[in-house]
Amino acid sequence: REAELRADEQRDAALLARHRAEAINRFLTEDLLYQAFPEQSERGSGMTVQQLLGLAVQRLDDSHGNGREPQLQATLRLALGNTYHRLGLHSEAERQLKSAVEIRRRELGSNDWDTLLAQLDLISLEAGSMNHFDDQTQRLAHDTLQAMRQIFETQNGRLSDTNVYRS
Repeated sequence: REAELRADEQRDAALLARHRAEAINRFLTEDLLYQAFPEQSERGSGMTVQQLLGLAVQRLDDSHGNGREPQLQATLRLALGNTYHRLGLHSEAERQLKSAVEIRRRELGSNDWDTLLAQLDLISLEAGSMNHFDDQTQRLAHDTLQAMRQIFETQNGRLSDTNVYRS
């Protein structure tokens, strides 16, 4: 019976992962990339990446609470935030990453691996690119690394038993 339960949990997790991947794909294609097509916008293919990202964020903001699963929303905001970060658009990157962290804390808890990874992205932006290493950022970095260390110690250092590679 225990093996059946584990198999059911694995099947459910795989199904959820598939649905999330499909939803992410739809968001990236329909809400982001398709906006560059001339028939979708007056500006058409002359849109910049920054403009496309802005439209995607607007659609994500508009759909907040309108049926988008919170974890999917957090994943999309992380992707957008990290893209803004790479483009050097730090204030918008910070807004998206903070939102993703907030959602993951609320949905998963502050010591969940996915929450901690999102916090690392935010710390990287604030402390690295924004050169904004104040007491709050320092405390977040300390707490995040302590929680990660605790996870490793709890798992006796066995990375295969954690969700280390999941984002």
